[in-house]
Amino acid sequence: MKHGLTPPDQFERGTAAIIAEEVAEQALKQLDAEGADYLTLLAHLIEVEQLTQGADMHDQIRAKLFKALGSALRAAGQLPEAHANLTRALELNDRIGVKKDLERLERELKQNAAQPKADS
Repeated sequence: MKHGLTPPDQFERGTAAIIAEEVAEQALKQLDAEGADYLTLLAHLIEVEQLTQGADMHDQIRAKLFKALGSALRAAGQLPEAHANLTRALELNDRIGVKKDLERLERELKQNAAQPKADS
C-alpha cells in the first residue's frame, strides 16, 4: 500500500480491500474460537482500519472490518466503542449480520448505565 502496488488482475480489487477483508474475516473466525487473544486481534484490526481509512473499497468490505472491530471491542469490554463500530458496519451494509449483536449490546449498555444508580 505504501508504494501503491496493485495486485494481479485475478483479485479484481485493490490492495487495501484485500488486506481489510482478509484480516476482518480471520479476526471474526478467531473471535468465535474459545480462548481467542482478542486484545491482539483488536490491535491488528485498529492498525488495518487506520492503514485503509482513505482507501477506496466496497462498502461491504469496510462493513466487515467494522463488524470485526466492534466484535473485538466488545470482547475487550469497550462497549460504547463496540456499539459505534457495529452501528457503522450496519450503516455500510444492512445485511452484515450485526442487528442482534447491536440489540444485545444496547441492553447491556442500558444495564451498565442503570447499575451505578441502583448502588446509590
